[in-house]
Amino acid sequence: MFDLLDPATEPEPYVRLSVPSASWGRVNTALLISALRKSDQPLSIYVHIISKHQRVSPAYIENLISEMDLFEVVHGRAVTQVHWGGSPHALGTQQRIELFNAIVTRFPLAFGSDVSIGLTAAACSSQAVEYDTPVGTDLIGFGVGAISRVGNMFFQNFEALESYEDAIAADRLPVWRGYTREKRS
Repeated sequence: MFDLLDPATEPEPYVRLSVPSASWGRVNTALLISALRKSDQPLSIYVHIISKHQRVSPAYIENLISEMDLFEVVHGRAVTQVHWGGSPHALGTQQRIELFNAIVTRFPLAFGSDVSIGLTAAACSSQAVEYDTPVGTDLIGFGVGAISRVGNMFFQNFEALESYEDAIAADRLPVWRGYTREKRS
């Protein structure tokens, strides 16, 4: 069902996104929705899985799906990459199926899409946050601490589970901070 991919060896061009931690600031989530509404780029989706004692809470799965529903503005836009990180190995079989079905019913996979669980390079440090994503895509990150990128704007979800859950319960995007990179001339 899932191909295990290594972006370093794939023929498609990938770009490493790196945002220095010091660059982040407060953000208006309406900017994210507005940028997504204006963009016609395909999507790359990252789903960040968290676990406790090697188990993923059913409530966390429900919150991930609710967060996907908050991105209705891009439902139906083609997806060229789906990658799951964090602790995807802790997902039960039914949870993987439920999440995958939630993704593909909202965001159709383009023919030849990359789907990977936990093998795409993603690194977090106190200095920078990095993801590998195909060139020419908008990245939407779902889950605690996940990062989204639309054009030259970056957005990060709350890193604290309680803050993430509170935003989802209030039907708000769980975006904590953002960054706009200067466009190159």
